Amino acid sequence: MAQQGHKTVLLDCDFRRPMLHRYFAKFVRNKRHGLSDVLVEKLKLKDAIVKSTTENLHFITSGTIPSNPAELLGSPKMGEVVEKLKEEFGFIIIDAPPALGVADARVLGRICDGIIVVVMARKTHRDAVLEVKEELERSGGNIVGFVLNGVDITRHYYRHRYYYYYP
Repeated sequence: MAQQGHKTVLLDCDFRRPMLHRYFAKFVRNKRHGLSDVLVEKLKLKDAIVKSTTENLHFITSGTIPSNPAELLGSPKMGEVVEKLKEEFGFIIIDAPPALGVADARVLGRICDGIIVVVMARKTHRDAVLEVKEELERSGGNIVGFVLNGVDITRHYYRHRYYYYYP
């Protein structure tokens, strides 16, 4: 999206196992300057936004790991943060924790325009995917699609389908 000219911000809302600060390590000056710090009002939103070298791409790390992730993500302050980001950015991409087991993803789903569920090929059981779908829809989330990650296209089954699309 950023490469297509849209001002985009990535938001690390996985307070249980944050990863964004690792992917953008060369830009992160302080791991404790992130979203959770904004939500508890220890940091201003503008100070949490980091620009990458990719034009139009910004990000906000998770910040200090809180003891109450779902409560923070479901707080009115989180809604305010998202509304402020909407004023500045064309796209807000939220990285959420896995949807099963904790309420974080369901809470975030209510404030998102759309949810893309990422499923790991050959690791995520079909019943788990259906359960996630039902839980997100029941909590008011709008699922717009699924991404199947980790597909080995060299395997016989996938290889023929791959070549079918690319003659």
